[in-house]
Amino acid sequence: EVRKQKEELEVNYANTKILSDIGLLVSSTLDFGEIFEFVHESMRKMMDAEIFGVRLFDKESNSVIYKYEIESGKREHQIEIPMTAKDNYTVWCIKNQRKIVINDSEKDYKKYLEVASVPYGKRPKSLLFYPMIVDQKVIGAITVQSFKPNAYQNYHVDVLKTLASYIGTAIDNAELYETLEQKVRERTEEVRQKNKDITASINYARRIQNGMLPSTSFMEQLLPDTFVLYKPRDIVSGDFYWMDRNNARILMAVVDCTGHGVPGAMMSIIGRNLLDQAVNEKGLTMPSQILNFLQVGLMVAFGQTENERTDVFDGMDVALCSIDLQAKKLEYAGANNPLYFIRNGVLEMVKADKMGISAQYQAFAGYTNVEMDIREGDTIYLFSDGYPDQFGGERNKKFTYRKFGDLLLEIHDKPMKEQRDILDDTIEAWKGERSQTDDICVMGTRI
Repeated sequence: EVRKQKEELEVNYANTKILSDIGLLVSSTLDFGEIFEFVHESMRKMMDAEIFGVRLFDKESNSVIYKYEIESGKREHQIEIPMTAKDNYTVWCIKNQRKIVINDSEKDYKKYLEVASVPYGKRPKSLLFYPMIVDQKVIGAITVQSFKPNAYQNYHVDVLKTLASYIGTAIDNAELYETLEQKVRERTEEVRQKNKDITASINYARRIQNGMLPSTSFMEQLLPDTFVLYKPRDIVSGDFYWMDRNNARILMAVVDCTGHGVPGAMMSIIGRNLLDQAVNEKGLTMPSQILNFLQVGLMVAFGQTENERTDVFDGMDVALCSIDLQAKKLEYAGANNPLYFIRNGVLEMVKADKMGISAQYQAFAGYTNVEMDIREGDTIYLFSDGYPDQFGGERNKKFTYRKFGDLLLEIHDKPMKEQRDILDDTIEAWKGERSQTDDICVMGTRI
C-alpha cells in the first residue's frame, strides 16, 4: 500500500509539474498558436490525447471555430460550426457551459446528443470537453479524445479543467490586447493574479495530498474505534492527520501547518516526511523527542542556522501522542495544540507547550513529554484550532474551545462514526452561510 501511494505521489507530482510549466508558458504569451503543439505534446505525457483541440466561440457569427486542432500528430485545417448544430459536442459544451465525459461513444453520446457527428477524421471512443469561461464570458471549449474506450478517469477531467482556465485566460488576454492596448496594462496584474490563484487551487493537488494521508483501513487495523473529521478550507489543506506504528506503540498526530491551499499543503508534505523519518528511520517513539526532531528538521529544511537566518515564518502546530495498548500507557507532547482526554464523563485538557514548530532558527530547551495511564473506554481527541476558531452563530463569534469541549463531553460515549457526523453537522450549522475560517481536523479514538 505504501509503495502504491508512493508511486501515485510520484506520478501526481510529475503531472503537477507539467501543468505548472504549461501555465507559466501560456500566461507569458499573447499568441497561443505559437505554443499549441508544445501544449499538445505536454498533454500526451499526462493522458491519451490522440485528438486535441482548442475551439473558440465567435459571438458575432454565433459559431464555433476549430482554430487549433491536431489529430494523430497532424494539424487539421480550420473549420466553422454554427451554434445551431444539434449533432456537435463542442456546441453542446459551450451552450450548456458544462463538461462532457464520454468513455464509450457508442453508448454515452445519448447523454448529450440525439445524433453525434464527426467533422473530420476517425470517430473517437473516449472524449472529454471542458468549457473555457473567464469572468463569466464564454471563450470556447477544450477537448481531448482517444480512439480507445475507457481512456479517462476523474483526475484527467481535473487536469483538463485547469488547462481550460490557463488557456481561456491567455486567449481572453490576447483579445483584449488586440483591441485595447491601454486595458492590457491594467489587466496584466489581474491576469497574473488569476493565474497564481489557479495554480494555488489546482484540483489535482488534492489527490497528491490525499495520497499521503493514512487510509481508513490502515487506521482501523491499528485503532479500530477511531474517527477523523477532515475539512480543508480550500481544495487542499494545511492541516493533516498521521498515524503509524513502531513495535507495540501506535503513534497518532494532528498537524496544523502555516497557511492554506497549496502553500499549507506543501508544508504538510514536509511535516509528514519528517514524522516518517523520526519514527521509521530514527526509531523515535517518545512524542517529545519526535517534536524536537521536527523542530530541528524544519530549520534544516529551510536552511536556518544560528549564523544564517532568513525571513522565514512558516511552521506548524502539533498534537502528538503515543499509545501502548499492552502497557496501558499514553505519552503526549504538543506544540501549541492540546490533547483532550475523557474518562468517566470527565474531560481533562493536557496542555501543550506554548511554542510551535518553526522553520526559523530558534534556541529551545525541548518539548515536554506527558505520560499517563489509560483504561478501556477512555476517549482521546487530537485537533487543530480550526474547529474552535470557526466564526458563526447569531453574533458571528468563534465557536470557542469551551463549547468544543462541552460538545465532546456530550457525545463521547456515542459510536465514533456518529461522533464525527455530529461534529460535522454542528460546525456546519454554526458556520451557516459564512465562509470556513480555517482548515479543520479532529481525530478521536476510544481505547
